Amino acid sequence: MLYLETRPAQTLLALEYHYLSDKCTEEIHDSIASNFIALYTTYLGTVGGCDENEECTIENVGVECGDQSGTLRRRDLADSEQASKVPLTVKFDLRVPLPSNASMVGLNETTQQISSDILASLNEAELTLNVSGVVLEYDSSKPPVVRIVGIVCDKGQVLKGTHCGKN
Repeated sequence: MLYLETRPAQTLLALEYHYLSDKCTEEIHDSIASNFIALYTTYLGTVGGCDENEECTIENVGVECGDQSGTLRRRDLADSEQASKVPLTVKFDLRVPLPSNASMVGLNETTQQISSDILASLNEAELTLNVSGVVLEYDSSKPPVVRIVGIVCDKGQVLKGTHCGKN
């Protein structure tokens, strides 16, 4: 096969941010989902090396209300301010380009490093957001979740090693 034009493949990551909100309605879900890419770019645009040079893309934004862990214990209600807040989770996929010098030999280590860089950047970032007048307070009791899904290419391209190309 002949690959005329190639570029580095992308690491696909699944992320979850946990927030506390005064209210959580379907309208807020829609507003967060539709505005999250702009919010991410504004507040977290350089997270994990995503900048103008290394363009990252966000897709599949979803919002869930309530505590998905299921059980609420009496001690969870001890802090009345916390008890009045509704847990809210924003889930999305993030595509981060692999470094151009990535090799198949070090691929696992490279993707782990990208994931670690993103987590480290998130720990330093201000994650509280204001969406259409509703303040989403970052829930520091639940750290962000970054999970590596795999190595991907854009539609119409095929993966060859650590690069994408058209045949």
